[in-house]
Amino acid sequence: MKALITGGTGTVGRAIIKNGDDEYINISRNEGKIAELSREHPDVKSYVGNIEDKSFLLRVFKDVKPDIVIHSAAMKHIDLMETNPIAGCNVNVKGSINVIEASIINDVHITIGISTDKACLAESVYGASKYIMERVFMNTNNSGNRFALTRFANVAHSNG
Repeated sequence: MKALITGGTGTVGRAIIKNGDDEYINISRNEGKIAELSREHPDVKSYVGNIEDKSFLLRVFKDVKPDIVIHSAAMKHIDLMETNPIAGCNVNVKGSINVIEASIINDVHITIGISTDKACLAESVYGASKYIMERVFMNTNNSGNRFALTRFANVAHSNG
């Protein structure tokens, strides 16, 4: 199966790539982490870009033709999101909507959103942005494509 992972250089994305046996394609904005991922997993193709850029996403989805999308890209540092709420919501809400729309346009069979326990009774901009992302995923499920979510609590050894 061909799996496109947004945020494939993050903790969750890297764990999926390390432990899975599918064909993985990564979208990430961090060139240093992409270089590191390429050294560890030379078979993973990476695209440098931002999920806020819908035209970029549409080009990648059209090129890759993924069977599944795992959407783990996010701004996740709670303190940074409190002081930069617009930037955080642009990534976590607008970027997620772009991923959803690219999945629909390209008829991706299933798109899985990675969320957080912080979305439950959100007390921070981060939690609220992930809650909105979850609602959009759930309410898009009637599009003919499948959208699913999973929530994680604090992930050990992550940098956020």
